[in-house]
Amino acid sequence: MSKATIGLCAFCQKEKKLSRSHAIPNSYFRSAKSNGQAVKYKTDNSPNSLTQASGDCPMLCAECESHFNVNFDIPLQQIIEKLDRQRTICANDARSFSRAMLSVAWRASKSYAEFYQNFKLSRHHEDQIKSLFSDNSHKSLAHYAVRISRLFDHIHGNDVNLAKIMLSPRILRNKNGVNLTFMFGGCFIEILSPRPPRPTAVSEHYLKTGLGKNNIRTISVYAVPGYGENMLRMLEKDREDHVTPSFRRFTAPN
Repeated sequence: MSKATIGLCAFCQKEKKLSRSHAIPNSYFRSAKSNGQAVKYKTDNSPNSLTQASGDCPMLCAECESHFNVNFDIPLQQIIEKLDRQRTICANDARSFSRAMLSVAWRASKSYAEFYQNFKLSRHHEDQIKSLFSDNSHKSLAHYAVRISRLFDHIHGNDVNLAKIMLSPRILRNKNGVNLTFMFGGCFIEILSPRPPRPTAVSEHYLKTGLGKNNIRTISVYAVPGYGENMLRMLEKDREDHVTPSFRRFTAPN
């Protein structure tokens, strides 16, 4: 049995026994454990390699880990499951989803697991995001724009396997701010800061919390920003090698 890790909990800042915590919910990594191996792809010119690494590390105490699981991870998974059957999301789910994704982004930045090694937010963004997902007044969408895109494979037509592809999250910076990108559960998810003006946010399918439903857009897996051209090469290699893992992991370039 491995020795318990005692340290400072990243959330409550108390010195306690730390759990092996995930940022992206553990269920999206679980198929790799049941299969025994995962295929890890790099998006640069590095060779493909097999790994059993997961996205966890000692980060949160048991109480805080339970808090994140109940309040963020479970609602997040339930909403993504709904999108298998529908292409809209109601205002309440939009608020829950945005807070959950902000909690994922914060944990990913705090984590030192290999999967998140290139995802480090500034102290300003870490503190702001923590205050927003911890606030029950649902202010998150007033500061950050969150967009969900369902993925489809127009070349191979194998949309089911897209739910088993994960990308290590990336931070895309520009003169206006930052765009935090994630891919898991058959979805490509973006968090934009600062939030664009309302007409732009609505036209670009970012979530809103007013009355009515949000329409969820669909995009080709090969059009995922920053990955599309490499995604085609990677999936074609899968077909050539007859590799059919239950889990695929793509790591971002340095």
